[in-house]
Amino acid sequence: MITTVLDSIQGYTAGNMIPSPLKNVEKEFLKKYWGKWKTTHTGRCRTMSHIKTFARDNGRNLAWFLLTSANLSKDAWGALQKNSSQLMIRSYELGVLFLPTVVGNSRGFSCTDDTSSLKSDKQGSTNSSSVRKTKLVSLIGQGRETDHSDCELVRLPIPYELPPQSYTSQANIRKRVR
Repeated sequence: MITTVLDSIQGYTAGNMIPSPLKNVEKEFLKKYWGKWKTTHTGRCRTMSHIKTFARDNGRNLAWFLLTSANLSKDAWGALQKNSSQLMIRSYELGVLFLPTVVGNSRGFSCTDDTSSLKSDKQGSTNSSSVRKTKLVSLIGQGRETDHSDCELVRLPIPYELPPQSYTSQANIRKRVR
């Protein structure tokens, strides 16, 4: 991780883009989830991103994808209080969850009162014979190209390559620039 930071355009100060305190980075259960930011297909190889993404992928196919401003913190995700009767969230965050069933079946939305075109699309899609499985796929990735004739492909412009490369050395995770 230190090499990624130091080799970035921002250099040493780019360590501030890593949205987690060192004590969280070093937690054993999180180590397998840290991945290198690799964006050769966008020409942004040497930049440090501040976005947070969470996904379930198998190379190129995505079961779901979350793009958010939320750090891995109680302030962002909340903590139960008062005998678990209320959830306290201290910071306002925004995110978008992409699910194949929602993205694939969506026919758009309207910002006006005229929804007649949306109704006709939805009526047409309720026919059980026309219902197809939907898959989210990245534009770039190391997945095998297979026959997807049985499903609708929704290409999601993910800002990095899938699957993310893991940090091979635990020492690389511990070394941190802040």
